[in-house]
Amino acid sequence: MSSKGYIRKEVAEYLSIKPSTIEVYVKRGLLIPGVHNPKGKGTRRRFSKRNILEILIVQRLVKKGFSLEQVKDILYFFRIMGSGPTMNEQNLPEVLTESQKQELIKNQEALRRFWDLDNWDDDWDEKNDAYLLINDWDSHANGGQDAMMIAFIPRQGEKVGINLDEHTNSVFIIKLTDLRAHVMRM
Repeated sequence: MSSKGYIRKEVAEYLSIKPSTIEVYVKRGLLIPGVHNPKGKGTRRRFSKRNILEILIVQRLVKKGFSLEQVKDILYFFRIMGSGPTMNEQNLPEVLTESQKQELIKNQEALRRFWDLDNWDDDWDEKNDAYLLINDWDSHANGGQDAMMIAFIPRQGEKVGINLDEHTNSVFIIKLTDLRAHVMRM
């Protein structure tokens, strides 16, 4: 990628989607051009590789039946976790156990490494897979809220084990590592 990023037409051609789809994502607030986001006429938006990864995530979630508003919330979570303030034991809620705090800190570090498409780490990608998991929980168990997490799992072959509890109705799983590799081939 040049430092100028990609224009909408280039992104659309690479992903085999209509340029108008990208425009809808921008207007609905799902996609924020990462290289150049002009406000006036006569200038072009320029998108980053992270934006292209976000588009792939949007496509997968919409295909699984999520509304654009739900997808917007999911992407917001990614942005906050991936580029928000660094978590440490002092700025996490006291209700969390020490092991929960350590897990959150570890996941944020992994997510930042995963999102950093400009500093691709082949060694890390060969050893780990990243998954987005969204639990559709029983409405009586937690007030009808879905739970979302990003899991970074060391590669140990073809199978991945996920433990579910009795309140889980279904889980939507997206293997983010494959999407990231697709973007890096651009």
